[in-house]
Amino acid sequence: MRVLSDAGSHGAALLVDAHIVFNITLPVVILPLPGPLSNLMRLTVPEAETPDDRPRYLDLDNLDTPALALAGAARETLRIGGRIAAMIEASREQYVRAILLAAPNGPPEDYLHAQRDRIRSFAWRRRTPRAARA
Repeated sequence: MRVLSDAGSHGAALLVDAHIVFNITLPVVILPLPGPLSNLMRLTVPEAETPDDRPRYLDLDNLDTPALALAGAARETLRIGGRIAAMIEASREQYVRAILLAAPNGPPEDYLHAQRDRIRSFAWRRRTPRAARA
């Protein structure tokens, strides 16, 4: 703490010294905490259910029987397609929610058309030389 006492009445030097002391002591205080906090989180927050991402309907034993192998491949394709459709629907819902929140007044379609026109105008200005705009 001799650094702080040597600063005297110089406010800027005192501020810099305090900042240096803070930056040195913060890691010393924080470094021991991640392990105990991680253990606490494991106890309080339940494990998230992870989807089974492995193929369900593809079986190496069915490769000897082409009809069964193709049926399994078709079922697996439909399963993956269903998951993709669910992801697209979830992202579409979030997109619509964001549009509704962003639209200040009136129907969201008007807001979307105005945004589209602004983008087109900006792109036109960037593409067209200044002399041609006048």
